[in-house]
Amino acid sequence: MTITLEPAQTADAFDTVVLRSRAAKAPRIGTAHLFRVLADGAEVGLVVLDLHEGTRCAILYELFLSSPRRNRGIGTKVLATVERHVMGSGWTCLEVWPRSLDRGNRSDAQLIGWYGRHGYAPADAGSERLRKTLAPV
Repeated sequence: MTITLEPAQTADAFDTVVLRSRAAKAPRIGTAHLFRVLADGAEVGLVVLDLHEGTRCAILYELFLSSPRRNRGIGTKVLATVERHVMGSGWTCLEVWPRSLDRGNRSDAQLIGWYGRHGYAPADAGSERLRKTLAPV
């Protein structure tokens, strides 16, 4: 399965209602970048990244997969694609504030555990933020 991130300018770029709705709620700041997530060319989710010049860490605001795509390993592949994109754009780490958008299927604790299994650790003592170093500083 090939995962690609396709830049999207607005929520209207998304094919499905649930993804358009999520995209419409994305931060409206100049450094936030919205992406359609495609798996073998089919839209499966969205990613929102903050790529703020002058910082070493990019921020993953949201990684959201449509419900039928969850719990199949696609999220892991999307996260790896996001990490490669961030590194290729010049950032050396990625931060996330894990908050479940679908608490009926996954709690915050489960989401924190998922990121932990992918190498994310607390950014600072007592912080809710998780961070992963992607390349040597």
